[in-house]
Amino acid sequence: MIGSGAVYVVDGEEASHSNIAEAGADRALSMFDVRVHVLSSGDSFDLEKRRPRPGGHDG
Repeated sequence: MIGSGAVYVVDGEEASHSNIAEAGADRALSMFDVRVHVLSSGDSFDLEKRRPRPGGHDG
């Protein structure tokens, strides 16, 4: 990823429930059994393998 913030990748491949089709501005989103990856600058995400890859971080 390029930038100073973070990117959130939500992988719902194995989700057991979601109300995303019914969700509106007045209703909270509901998702069960999802994977969340938080990527910072320099990280990448392999879409084919559905796996994050760490970048070269200082620290």
